[in-house]
Amino acid sequence: MHPIQLTPKRPLLHQSHLTRFGAPRPLSAQAQWRQAAEGLLVDSAKTTAEKMAAMDALFAQGWDLKHPDNKQLILSAVSAVGMKDSEPAIVDYLIGKGLYLYAQGHLNWNAAHQVVNMPFPPYGLLTSLLKADQQQEKRLANMPDKKGFTPVHVAARKGYLGALQRFVQFQADFTLKTPRNQDVHSLVLLSKKRPAIDYVLQTIPRNPSPPASI
Repeated sequence: MHPIQLTPKRPLLHQSHLTRFGAPRPLSAQAQWRQAAEGLLVDSAKTTAEKMAAMDALFAQGWDLKHPDNKQLILSAVSAVGMKDSEPAIVDYLIGKGLYLYAQGHLNWNAAHQVVNMPFPPYGLLTSLLKADQQQEKRLANMPDKKGFTPVHVAARKGYLGALQRFVQFQADFTLKTPRNQDVHSLVLLSKKRPAIDYVLQTIPRNPSPPASI
């Protein structure tokens, strides 16, 4: 059998893909494989198992998630999976293949920012991200966005109890404050969501110590 060849039908041409004369610069093989994977992530006609099988074919051809052209894939994966699928299996699969966790995109949001900014955050996906982060750099929950808000700050401001519980479980840094000197306690009060407020007041000290790993 010939290996499955998966390439996007119409590759997007960003500024970095143009020569100085405006002519299209050929995409690298890694970038083409990444675009093929991004297409699979949003393909509603395929099951998760079928998507994984198709990605296995990409890996067999030489797709390498550690290549710089693939560093932003985590953001595409979270966006595609988080809004449609409560099961984080495809993200877990990619993490197991070496998916880079710490990319930042629009407004300097990382993958955890993406999750807690969703109207109905997929907490199973957040758990997968934080669990993987614990095995790596232990900083996903503590990275500030363009406005200086970490994912923990966002979860507190929105009153997302499920997210706050997971940040406690995976030892996020609750000592960090926003540029306006707001801590988790002041932010969660702004949410006016009683379950989240009660949880923070009962669980997180007003002047917490940073995690041991920080």
